Amino acid sequence: MVWLDVQDVYGQTLYFDIRRVERQRQGGRWQPSLSGICGNGIFELSVKVEPAGNGRVHLPMGLARDGEAAQLLNAVDRNALEESLLAAARVHTGSASVWHPWHGSRQTGVAEAAPIWQHMS
Repeated sequence: MVWLDVQDVYGQTLYFDIRRVERQRQGGRWQPSLSGICGNGIFELSVKVEPAGNGRVHLPMGLARDGEAAQLLNAVDRNALEESLLAAARVHTGSASVWHPWHGSRQTGVAEAAPIWQHMS
């Protein structure tokens, strides 16, 4: 489960519970696709996220006005939700470039020192 950087109108933080990660062939390249449940602890909806390129978020279509998905989407900024889902998917698939202040550049890495046993030789 990934906590998203978005809250609903009630101040509840949303999450993305990734259930399936697949690769799909598009234009001669394999692209990641993540499917799962997005929710706030009360309401949930199924989502599919394709983080490659500009990214794409597939939310349920034809929602009932009083359904759980509709209630969740009505309580959140949809653009912020899509951006946060894309960011989480990119980090999960390794396609994100994360900035760490100890590197001084946008790259992933670990800031911890090597284990002490490596210093003993």
